[in-house]
Amino acid sequence: MKLGMDEIREGIYQAALNRTMRQLRLEGFTVEPECLFERAHIRVDLFAQNNDEKRIYEFKFGRNRIQRNQLARLQDFAKSIGARLYVIYLEMPQ
Repeated sequence: MKLGMDEIREGIYQAALNRTMRQLRLEGFTVEPECLFERAHIRVDLFAQNNDEKRIYEFKFGRNRIQRNQLARLQDFAKSIGARLYVIYLEMPQ
């Protein structure tokens, strides 16, 4: 059986998401993967909250850097809800 590049990328994404969620839970955060904020029509890869501290995580692969308009939209949204935005760049193994 041979895995395609899309399957490999999905596996790397899931591993990074799971690792980040595990760490955040250890720090006392509640986490919600692939969170949809319906009012703002925004989906984020991960939303985390610990009391008043809110974080938004976006995972991107190295060559697929986040587009300026997407980054600006996420930054504006994060600011509007009092959250901090983290963009995590993932790389394919060599």
